[in-house]
Amino acid sequence: MLSQNAPENCLKKFKLKDFFDAIVISAEINKRKPSPEIFQKALTILETEPPKACFVGDTPDTDIAGAQKVGMKAILALRRTSTIDWPIQPLRRVEPDKIIKSLKELPAVIEDC
Repeated sequence: MLSQNAPENCLKKFKLKDFFDAIVISAEINKRKPSPEIFQKALTILETEPPKACFVGDTPDTDIAGAQKVGMKAILALRRTSTIDWPIQPLRRVEPDKIIKSLKELPAVIEDC
């Protein structure tokens, strides 16, 4: 079982915290993706509007659907966890704005988002 501080500990351990302008941890606001509140909290911290923001996630039904529900663009990072519900099943209507296979692709793709 992961502690509630697991995301923050991971960011500190790998010295990633300074790379982000906003970090929203679901346990801290008592909401989970795809709940719009978690995405809206990030937008508020960043002082931006949804069409100007882009979310990167690896789970279509929570990450991509949640971001798009509030009007953000969404990039799907294909990972092992993504294969659970990707490609899109017939009843699902989640279509990411962009798809990447590696985070190395992100800088080029995000420019077009």
